[in-house]
Amino acid sequence: MLNNKILIPITILMLTVLFSRGMYAQTTWTGTNGASWTDPGNWSAGVPDAADDVTIPDVANDPVIAGTTSALAKSVEVQSGAILTIGATASLTVNGSKLISGLTTAFYNNGTVENNGQLILGNISILGDIGIRNESIFNNNAGAEISIDRSTYGGLYNRLGTFTNAAKITIGANASVGSYGIQNQSTFNNNAGAEISIDRSFNFGMFNGGTFTNAAKITIGAIAPTSVGAYGILNQSTFDNTAGAEISIDRSTDSGLYNEAGTFTNAAKITIGAIASVGDYGLFNRATFSNNAGSEITIDRSTDSGLLNAAGTFTNAAKITIGANASVGSYGIQNQSTFNNNAGAEISIDRSFNFGMFNGGTFTNAAKITIGAIASVGAFGLWNQSTIDNNAGSEISIDRSTNTGMYNIGTFTNAAKITIGAIASVGSNGILNITTFNNSVCSSLINIVSDNIILGDGDFTNVGRIIENASGISYILNNTGVVQNLNGGTFSIFSGNPATTFSGQLSACCPSGDILYVNKNATGLDDGTSWTNAYVDLQSALNSPCPGITQIWVARGTYIPTTNSSDRDASFVMKAGVGIYGGFVGGETLLSQRNWVTNPTILSGDIDNSPGDNTGNSYHVVIAAFADDVPTTRLDGFTITGGNANADGNITVNGVGIFRNFGGGMYTNGGTNTMTNNTISGNTARSDGGGMYTNGGTNTLPNNTISGNTATNGGGIFTSGGTNTLTNNTISGNTASSNGGGISTGGTNTLTNNTISGIRQPTAAGFSLPAAPTR
Repeated sequence: MLNNKILIPITILMLTVLFSRGMYAQTTWTGTNGASWTDPGNWSAGVPDAADDVTIPDVANDPVIAGTTSALAKSVEVQSGAILTIGATASLTVNGSKLISGLTTAFYNNGTVENNGQLILGNISILGDIGIRNESIFNNNAGAEISIDRSTYGGLYNRLGTFTNAAKITIGANASVGSYGIQNQSTFNNNAGAEISIDRSFNFGMFNGGTFTNAAKITIGAIAPTSVGAYGILNQSTFDNTAGAEISIDRSTDSGLYNEAGTFTNAAKITIGAIASVGDYGLFNRATFSNNAGSEITIDRSTDSGLLNAAGTFTNAAKITIGANASVGSYGIQNQSTFNNNAGAEISIDRSFNFGMFNGGTFTNAAKITIGAIASVGAFGLWNQSTIDNNAGSEISIDRSTNTGMYNIGTFTNAAKITIGAIASVGSNGILNITTFNNSVCSSLINIVSDNIILGDGDFTNVGRIIENASGISYILNNTGVVQNLNGGTFSIFSGNPATTFSGQLSACCPSGDILYVNKNATGLDDGTSWTNAYVDLQSALNSPCPGITQIWVARGTYIPTTNSSDRDASFVMKAGVGIYGGFVGGETLLSQRNWVTNPTILSGDIDNSPGDNTGNSYHVVIAAFADDVPTTRLDGFTITGGNANADGNITVNGVGIFRNFGGGMYTNGGTNTMTNNTISGNTARSDGGGMYTNGGTNTLPNNTISGNTATNGGGIFTSGGTNTLTNNTISGNTASSNGGGISTGGTNTLTNNTISGIRQPTAAGFSLPAAPTR
């Protein structure tokens, strides 16, 4: 038995030790025996456990948690100069905190941390204010993992120094982490292959006041039903989402991404609201936001605006998709400052319920904007109350508004292309202009495809081209370009060029000279200004509004007067003062360089593309119709074929009645017309002039071949009055069932050195002479 005098001191000593450990519960790294965390000799009070506040100072040997060690601590403080390493198969679990510089912190680093394993914070107990607080160098290396729960103010606070993540960080997966998931006030690098997940914050999923570079994956608010607070990401400094990275944000209550100050640069992918609401705004910018080439932003499930640019400058050089899957609230895009949609970019907007796009600032588009392609965008496709410039090379398409496609009470300048209602109606009005709208250059185009009018109550000026398909009443102030009114409605223009009902391609762009070019194989701008940009359709050149045009050069190939296979009244109508020349390859600079023999240029009436069957062909292939003899025309170097004038009644061309049963190949009325170097063949007329019918005027025909045509009278040519001069023509193989197989003449006719042969008719031979010709 022990002596009581001995027992009492031993008991007192044990109680003193226990009381001391329980009261202070701390141990300090000494590194006396080396680097092993599990060696008691390396600690001032033995290997730490879950109750210990651990302090790691700068000593000779830095601690390593190695092997499969599962280290424990109440808190960890890595002091300046010290290094803590966690091995790849080891772990450190912390469930408590210590007051450091005014904040209770679970893991405080002022030295260097190399995590290659697992760092687990707050899996059981409350951590205090901060989970991790870094003020020096913290590396979460490849293959490692950090998990943080149960902080009361913030999960990870990078106050100073550099935090580099090359692995996995999970914050708030199981319990609240307080005000923010991550707060960065210094330098934070989320490197390629890494992953950050944040949930259960109540103000900010991520707050950046320093420099944050993301080259990997960040997921915020993925876990239901908890919120990450007002903002998924709040940036006040520099945030770079670099190529290959990805940010996903859900379950914020105010804004998915709020760029309040500083610069946010996206060169990768940002997805906002894919699975749950992000509050009022998907993306809210008040500073500088750049969506760089190759990147993508997708926004759904906001309640006010998909994208609000309230201040600063938003520059898009890539892809922004808004409302593709769910409503984005009242506005798809709301701009109140400066928004640049640069060349190569694309914006798509659907599922807003008031405005697809609302501009109250300065919006410059040099790329593509598509509004309402898949779902309604509310009352207005695009509302402008400030300044929008749609620059050259850009495009705006608007569908599925319920009131007006485009509403302008500011200044809208279009130097490119606007298409409205191509997929679906946009409400009552295609465009409603209250103030200033300029379709500003010859190449600019406004195409209202649906039955929606243009109301130009304000100063609406067109220099380019407007295509309108409304059955109602449209009007603009001034037109020096082209307006095509195509659906039987009324289009009033207060000054300038009147509207035309021609439905083919027209351009307000004019050549510097007096020549328009046509080449059915051209692939340029289709404006007739050069061989490169030639019209692909002769009708477009004939209907061109360009002043001063005296010649149209047409490259080899076959041209028909309409793409409407049932419009038999369609024909090529000659234009006063204009000569039309065929036989070009395309590229010539002189008339003398063409060859109409080797480069046949064919004007065909086979509008239904039924070779050998002329039943559905045009009544007339070419028409020259004028009220008097003053206008001049020239047709030179063509083959005219496939006309079938076999109907009753007449059409009106330039105020002149043209009978549907005369002049299958060519019909002239009045004018001073020259037809030379042409082949007129394979045409028919039920009455007069299978190949050609002339009614009055002055007609000169040298060096033509007129063959294989059929009519009742004048199988080749029928002249009815006027003055007609035929020289060096070959008129052969034509048929008349009554008179004048080759020619039936009236008026004053001079025929010199013509060859008339192979005539088939029951009476007379070659020609019929109602009035004696002058030879």
